[in-house]
Amino acid sequence: MRVCRIGRAQGLKGEVNVYAYTDEPERRFSAGSVLTTAEGASEFSVVSSRRFKSRWIVRFAGVDDRTAAEALNGIELYAPAEAESEQDEDDAWYIDDLVGLPVRMAPNNTLGRPAGEVIGSLASVIDSPAQQLLEVNLDPSLTIAGADGAPRLRWFPL
Repeated sequence: MRVCRIGRAQGLKGEVNVYAYTDEPERRFSAGSVLTTAEGASEFSVVSSRRFKSRWIVRFAGVDDRTAAEALNGIELYAPAEAESEQDEDDAWYIDDLVGLPVRMAPNNTLGRPAGEVIGSLASVIDSPAQQLLEVNLDPSLTIAGADGAPRLRWFPL
């Protein structure tokens, strides 16, 4: 499960700003937590973290100066997903769980399609700077057009 993307360095002592993708940043960035790269090739152990306004500032073991912190910019870190039994207790889900689910029309949609009609499946969730967007594989047998008759494909914020 993706936890964060490391951003720019913060200060001179090896701290970095992180963009959190998790809904449990206090737990994932607590001292002693271990995060890995996607391939699992590198491990990052959290030494300390703090929240500052809307972002998290984290210090990892072995990253002791600004130069080392700057070298981490752009790295995405992951943690193992919780067991399914733990997810059921919390009514939790992960973005990857959504991929492949059917996409249905909402009631009173602007295309005039019947509410609940399946129009395709979720292909992926895209992270944009402002919000997460849903990419939908439309059913090729459907004609989805706007009022002017032109085909429409829109991104939907998550």
